[in-house]
Amino acid sequence: MTALRFESPVQTILAQADALGVTSDVRRKLELADIDFRSEAVRLLSQRQLLELNLKRTKSESGSGLTFTAESLAAVDAITAKLRQAWLRASEEARSMLSADQLARLRVEADILPSFESG
Repeated sequence: MTALRFESPVQTILAQADALGVTSDVRRKLELADIDFRSEAVRLLSQRQLLELNLKRTKSESGSGLTFTAESLAAVDAITAKLRQAWLRASEEARSMLSADQLARLRVEADILPSFESG
């Protein structure tokens, strides 16, 4: 299975589900939301990785020494923006499943949007 280079925002909530008193129905919905997010993230990361590999091929074939053009950099950035948006949507969706009391008790060490930098 492909490992993500960042934690799913839904996993942060699932890890605390027992302490928050999440019902089995909400837990199931959170698990499905996590799978949906991970599926989208893997798809987008794969697209970006293929784009980066194609850029390396072009550099090697051309001998120009340049890996990125303005257009190719914009394409990589567009995929990264989609990753960030997917992460935010997943976080918002997961939090919307919690009650106000559960949200107040949710411990979030680093609720910072990942950078999604290439490895």
